[in-house]
Amino acid sequence: MKILGIDEAGRGCVIGPLVMCGYQIDENNNEFIQIESRLKDSKQLSKTKREELYSVLTKLTESKAIMGIVEVEEIDRKMAEISLNDIEEKCALDIIFSSEAKEIYIDCFSTKKNMKEEFIKKAKKNVQIFLEFKADSKYKIVSAASIVAKVTRDNFIKEINEKYK
Repeated sequence: MKILGIDEAGRGCVIGPLVMCGYQIDENNNEFIQIESRLKDSKQLSKTKREELYSVLTKLTESKAIMGIVEVEEIDRKMAEISLNDIEEKCALDIIFSSEAKEIYIDCFSTKKNMKEEFIKKAKKNVQIFLEFKADSKYKIVSAASIVAKVTRDNFIKEINEKYK
């Protein structure tokens, strides 16, 4: 059975995009099982360790990284009408709709009351959704998404730095 973890990097940053990653893999993938003990929330890993794990994660057999990239200008434009939480929710839903996973683990991005129930209704998919705070520390599949999102965002920031030295 395929599982999906969703996490973001760059929430609330002034420079660079918001990057949301859905990382999908079969729960019985032996390659993933072998590296699970090394996976942590990206904020708990050094840059070198994140890049090393990113390289491994993106090459695993039958793995899939579904990316949602929201540029700063788009965030600014959308926030005239909706909240950052709403922007992230739409991005997470787009990732879910692009996935074949039957179990989905999401690092919660909102403190809104009844958020989990409302989100599950909007997903309109016959899947199990686990939406929790600190999911990137609790579930290895979300840790994988956290790492891929962070390294992807770091690469965008590197390009910006090179362009505007």
